Amino acid sequence: MPPWSYSALSDFESCPKKYWELRVKKRYPREDTEATIWGKEVHTAMEYRVKEGKALPSWGTKWENIAEKLVSQKHKGAQVLTEEQLAISHDFQPTTWESSTAWARCILDVVVIDGPVCTSIDWKTGKIKPSKQLEMSAGIIFCHNPKVEVVKTAFFWLKHNEVTRAEYQRKDIPKIWNEFLPRVKRLELAYENDKWLEKPSGLCSGYCPVKTCKFWKEKR
Repeated sequence: MPPWSYSALSDFESCPKKYWELRVKKRYPREDTEATIWGKEVHTAMEYRVKEGKALPSWGTKWENIAEKLVSQKHKGAQVLTEEQLAISHDFQPTTWESSTAWARCILDVVVIDGPVCTSIDWKTGKIKPSKQLEMSAGIIFCHNPKVEVVKTAFFWLKHNEVTRAEYQRKDIPKIWNEFLPRVKRLELAYENDKWLEKPSGLCSGYCPVKTCKFWKEKR
């Protein structure tokens, strides 16, 4: 099984058959939509504003105050990283992204490390919805940074000008992984048994690219 990520795990739980077709067999390329293209543009603009000080496009100036606060952390001595790729092994040890020991991976849009406190930020350009993505990222951050005692996470819902925050302490590590391990085990069993069942949902009505599936329908 290749290293898993939060998005990969979510794809599998959404529909194992779709996961197999898109991520294992790769029979259907992921096609960009207006929403995904917009999301990529926003992420790139915010990345280079924070990392290199490049001015935001005219449509992004409304987020300048957020970016400036992050840049100011550099001047205060904090380590500010963008699009940081982290991976851990099956025994929860830090490893490199491409290592054969990589078991789980995450990409952090922005991470600020200031002594024992780390702040992990994820830019969201879609609708507000609950997600355990940054909880999983916090678990990986703790593995890579033994001196970090607290990870503060924040989803910035840029379209809605809202923020969803959560905080995790080092003592929460077992709780974090107890949330994900049973879910990952189901993915591992699918690989072991080579069993990928269809899971019908509203996405079957023209939104899924796997048109050979028996549940696929034309978009209404």
